Amino acid sequence: MRTALAFLLLSGWLLALSLAPLWRYETGGSVRGLAFSDDGYLGIASGGRCAYVFDTNGNLISKECEGLRINDVSYCCGKFGFINSLIAYYEYIYIYDIETQEWDKISVRYDYYADQAISMLKDGFLLGYANIVYLDPKGNEKWKMKLERVSNGPAVYGNYVYVPRWDWPSWEEGALTILELSDGREVKTIKFFKRIWDAQVCGNYLALGAAHNVYLYDISYPYDPRLLWGVDGIANSCYGGGCAGAYNIAFSPDCKYLASSDVNDKKIHIFDVATGRQVLEKQFGDYVWSVAWWRDRIAIGTNNGTVIMLKVEGYQPPNITSNTSSETEIIQTTVITQTEVPQTTTTTSTPPPVQYFDAPLLSAEPTFSRVSELSLGGIVGASLGCDKFYAFTSINGADSLSVYKIGDNKPFFKSAVPQISNSISSYITPNLVPFGISSSPCGCGFMIGYYNGMFYVYKVIDDQLKGTEVKLIDSPSVQWKADVDAESLTDFTYIGTFEVNEKGSVKYYTAWGECFTDTASAPQGTQRCVVYFDDPSTDSYYKPYPVGTGKYIASSVPINYDELAKSNTLPTLSSAYVAVADNGKIEVKEVAFDGVKTIVSFTPHDSVKGEVEDAKLALCTKRETLNVQGTMTAAAIVSDVANRIYLVAAYPSGEVVLYYFNGTQSEYELPSLTNVIDMTFSPDCSSIAFLTKSESNTKLLIYSLGSKKFVFTDSLSGAPVSVDWKNGYVLAASKGEVVVYKVNNEEAICKCVPAPFLLAPLAFHMIWRHRRR
Repeated sequence: MRTALAFLLLSGWLLALSLAPLWRYETGGSVRGLAFSDDGYLGIASGGRCAYVFDTNGNLISKECEGLRINDVSYCCGKFGFINSLIAYYEYIYIYDIETQEWDKISVRYDYYADQAISMLKDGFLLGYANIVYLDPKGNEKWKMKLERVSNGPAVYGNYVYVPRWDWPSWEEGALTILELSDGREVKTIKFFKRIWDAQVCGNYLALGAAHNVYLYDISYPYDPRLLWGVDGIANSCYGGGCAGAYNIAFSPDCKYLASSDVNDKKIHIFDVATGRQVLEKQFGDYVWSVAWWRDRIAIGTNNGTVIMLKVEGYQPPNITSNTSSETEIIQTTVITQTEVPQTTTTTSTPPPVQYFDAPLLSAEPTFSRVSELSLGGIVGASLGCDKFYAFTSINGADSLSVYKIGDNKPFFKSAVPQISNSISSYITPNLVPFGISSSPCGCGFMIGYYNGMFYVYKVIDDQLKGTEVKLIDSPSVQWKADVDAESLTDFTYIGTFEVNEKGSVKYYTAWGECFTDTASAPQGTQRCVVYFDDPSTDSYYKPYPVGTGKYIASSVPINYDELAKSNTLPTLSSAYVAVADNGKIEVKEVAFDGVKTIVSFTPHDSVKGEVEDAKLALCTKRETLNVQGTMTAAAIVSDVANRIYLVAAYPSGEVVLYYFNGTQSEYELPSLTNVIDMTFSPDCSSIAFLTKSESNTKLLIYSLGSKKFVFTDSLSGAPVSVDWKNGYVLAASKGEVVVYKVNNEEAICKCVPAPFLLAPLAFHMIWRHRRR
């Protein structure tokens, strides 16, 4: 036993890291930037007006001196790039070609004000300070984006640019802004209450260097970084968010370790990437501004102009071949194959997740398991709610609405069809026939439509005093019109009810859409779609917005977080997005309180052009989680359309086409399916659930866009009715069965919201209704 223990202790000692000096060089000016080439050449950006290139043995290969100071250096594809400070209305990029050993000087427009940071790419370079500018190798502009306070980086991964920012949006604060490399469009900004100095990428990892911290993120979803860990202990001798701290950071070649400068404390730190644990700390005699890592070599640059080359003892670098083919990655020498924090890494590059678009979709295939099933007849609609509730409607008058909790065999709530007096013809309808049910993604409400034109809204109420219950919160009165018959209603979508808790007050934002046969204002049998929006600024009834003709309406509700960013409130509904197929075209429209705006309109290819009106549509706008640092609610779930629209159309001929809109339109043909009755996207738009009709039963098929294949199938008894996907569950309904499946690698994001209006009923007197035109 003692021998084994001694061996373990000895092994731990042998694996401990230490630093041994190899050589040093005095540049005469503060060294703010260092970069290694694939073959170990070192580029040095010195405040002493010079750009230097050294070989692996510390021999000076070349230098170029001009201007006020050289601010930054980067390497890609056989070339170093240096940026100098603006002088006499000019700034210059100095390019050193390792193979030819020649310098190239590129003049850059002074009004770019981008002379502090540079990132070399295969087809150009990024510059930054008051703006971010993407230039081709000759210095011609590809795009320019006003993005203030950038001193390092930016880092690039695929089509995404990660820009660290300091003193923005205000003094001693910072941010990480994500841009699209193709056009510079802003995707997301994460704000911090401290300066963010540097960003580096290695494999699926993104590291940030901040005033007092180092952060590590998983970027398996590049547009939505997921925080893995954050460590403090940087710049302990400095107070406040304005310290220089971790001004530079650098990954080891295998992404196993992360080195950080510590300017104020005159140190460098090395962290274990898998755990965030510090494995080494070393003090120096001057402020350490810059750090770079190549194989078992770490270079540091100090404020007095000294560059020190160190050997990392106890670290065995991987056997990596030179990689100069990357178009967008910054010295990325290995790819982590796991999406979680790996315990081991691989030194053989693997391809990125299969993707249709510039944004990688879910790389891990979802798995499914039955968790609830009911066998009964007469089902006409079913929908998932929140907090594991689901509901369905049936033509059995005694069971018009049934609400179940997933896993229970007894209903949580039941309601028979109410008796309604019609205001026009003054008769009592004792047995209304429901034609469908729909629910909002997070509103915890169910809306049921009946063939006489009535709509009822039920809500799952979570009250701290009374517990959880389902209540009819309103029965909107709908004026009956003679030109609307029982068969006119063809489909409707409950787009959402959201409650906003703003300083104790509650407001309601509700929208829903329907398609019906218009016999009054259009030719006989014309299908017309209308979206109704509750206007929260008045006590008026629903405001109808015609969105066009068509037999099918698909919807998605984004939520903007402008207000959320100001206070700890629930998100507010900004607009609804609907897709309508009609007259050979498919259109996507944004419906807001001030009207309707068409944002996408296109004609499908000729082979399906005649089938457009009978096509089934499903719409998804990219949902993202707002990941914030500080006092805001980190768990707040928001949606951000950001012009990313996913639309799938299933045509009667069996063609299934996926359309993607991100400034431009792309389309991809999926495996053909016949008799598609209903379909829906997963909440993250990465998968599609199809419900199809076969000879004797209903089939559920789930297609993963990430892996380009069907990953799950199941059969239900009876004719198909509807399919829904929300909060980590999939619901499939047929005429004789309702089945709920747990998505085993997806978490629920919505919970029921307490409804304070129940405690003060007199404060709310709105009657909801709509009138068909």
